[in-house]
Amino acid sequence: MNDTWHALSLNLPENFLGEALALLENLGSNGCTEEKSKDAGFVNLTAYFSGDLYEKTALFEKVLESFKVVPGLSNLRLEINTSMTTDWNREWRQWFHPFKLVPGITVRPSWEPYVPTGGESVIVLDPGMAFGTGLHPTTKLCARAIYDAKESGKESSLLDVGSGSGLLAIVGRKLGIKTIDAVEIDDEAIRVARENIDINDAGSIKIYKNLGEISTQYDIVAANILLITLIQLEDELIAKTKTGGRLILSGITHDQEEDIKQAFQTGLALHNLSRMDEWSCITFERQS
Repeated sequence: MNDTWHALSLNLPENFLGEALALLENLGSNGCTEEKSKDAGFVNLTAYFSGDLYEKTALFEKVLESFKVVPGLSNLRLEINTSMTTDWNREWRQWFHPFKLVPGITVRPSWEPYVPTGGESVIVLDPGMAFGTGLHPTTKLCARAIYDAKESGKESSLLDVGSGSGLLAIVGRKLGIKTIDAVEIDDEAIRVARENIDINDAGSIKIYKNLGEISTQYDIVAANILLITLIQLEDELIAKTKTGGRLILSGITHDQEEDIKQAFQTGLALHNLSRMDEWSCITFERQS
């Protein structure tokens, strides 16, 4: 097994962020991080790839070829840095500290102590090549939407689609949701999610490889994935949501909100729209 990873860095216009993320995901990216650029209207994006998947030169060529199909991405400058996996983990430790995710729940890395107060729950989660530490705005938005749904009485069941590290499923358990399942296609993410579920005593959470394996419906369905995948899964996501239940969708940017609203109309009513940085989260309530 190759113990290296590649960090692909680029500066791109915010309005092309969603397309860039979709293309990088299709190429096998393990995850991406973004931060605001000093240039107005731009964002700095870093995508991580396992050294098992591509050599550095092959990755560079694959990304350039993939980006050619989008005019706004075709002339970007790319940089790739290759490091040992242990170096990558050490780099994350510099900035991953305990933080409050939703009221009553704090996330902390295993190497930092944290003393909970007033009945607070603590989730222990370390960065890994399967992403989902809760620091990304879409994860925070989804966690808050799950919290709000649970507070409104929808507390019996949750389906976490695109589970990644399993964080949202664990959040649901800490909030007291009784039945929780997850869907994740990436084998490494599934392994990490199962470890995190065990470490946090989150009980029985079954992880499926695809939505087609599931025949039940849920009070809350949360899908934190990219626009193109959300639209592809539209019928299945709606079908897995109980009448009167909440369907929470994120992984989208502000300019993609109307695409989601138009795609998810049948039998749904818009319940809430929340934003953080350039990211959005839309919650629907199923009417029929």
